[in-house]
Amino acid sequence: MPESNLKIKAKQKMHQHAGSSPPPSPPTIQHRFDSKTSKFTANVKTIVPHVEDHEFELPGSSRSPVIPMIAGAIAGSMEHLCMYPVDTVKTRMQAIQPGQPVYANVIDGFASIAAKEGIPSLYRGVSAIVCAAIPSHAIYFATYEFVKKSFENDGHHVHAIGGAVATAAHDAVVTPVDVVKQRLQLHGSRFQVVVVVVVVVVV
Repeated sequence: MPESNLKIKAKQKMHQHAGSSPPPSPPTIQHRFDSKTSKFTANVKTIVPHVEDHEFELPGSSRSPVIPMIAGAIAGSMEHLCMYPVDTVKTRMQAIQPGQPVYANVIDGFASIAAKEGIPSLYRGVSAIVCAAIPSHAIYFATYEFVKKSFENDGHHVHAIGGAVATAAHDAVVTPVDVVKQRLQLHGSRFQVVVVVVVVVVV
């Protein structure tokens, strides 16, 4: 999921002392006699201040919630658009009724629906779910980022809580639309238009 406030861990060689970092200690030279070459070798070591973990933000890493909202809306719409035929076959296999076609598997479902009802039948009701995906996924990512910012730390429980709250907000938007699209996906459905289903369900 997108990060609105990117933080990285960096190993910085620094030591806070009176508001300034002390310079490294002068290098020390250690001489060693190599018996194989009968030569002296020098090993230069530089002592640096102790290393601490520091958290800092990259310049310009703070982003508006609008960015994850737009990214989520586009990604969600494309996901539903690409996977809708699979969802149609799944819905029919789950809601099979006596006298309706029985599909051996997903591939058989694709072939049967496309041959007998036409390829557009696989996408019947797609407009409803795509329109719902835009606000629902935008709300998901916006809620997730909002919950994360509400906590001072960034532990695993923050991501878990953020994901749970974001999913609840997403489902609150998309569940009513699922009812509409499933009415259109069923075999032999008397509905052909999204608006008609909405009127029948609501009224």
